Amino acid sequence: MQSSQAASPYLTFEEYRFYDDGTENRYDLVDGVLQLSPHASKRHIDLNDRLFELLLPCKQKGYELHREAGVRTGIRRSRTPDLLVCTPEQWASVPDT
Repeated sequence: MQSSQAASPYLTFEEYRFYDDGTENRYDLVDGVLQLSPHASKRHIDLNDRLFELLLPCKQKGYELHREAGVRTGIRRSRTPDLLVCTPEQWASVPDT
């Protein structure tokens, strides 16, 4: 589904979930407004990979560990963290887009 931000300056969380501007850009939702997420540097990617390795034991303790999973942080807010550690119940509540 392609959505136009020009039609409405603010997006709902549902509109954001299905937003597609036809590019490879990634966005966070901040108070209903799309915020372009910058591309990660090589150093940033290397650090994320190392953190993921260090956090792998969390999976053995029953936690979920995921990369780049969208997290709703408010009514009109969503972020996509590099790494997400959460309970299985929290992971089950993440919408499947």
